[in-house]
Amino acid sequence: MKIILADDHSLFREGLRSMLEPDAVCYEASSLPEMLDLLHDHPDAGHGRLSRP
Repeated sequence: MKIILADDHSLFREGLRSMLEPDAVCYEASSLPEMLDLLHDHPDAGHGRLSRP
């Protein structure tokens, strides 16, 4: 499974990555342009929206 983690807080991305690996290949983006580049390079990666307070 491939997942794109996009958030401007690196600690949040690192925490999610630590829960998902090694079962998933994670790509990280800290901005919208970075996320769009990753989506272009890895169209088979899953993405969605996770809301946090």
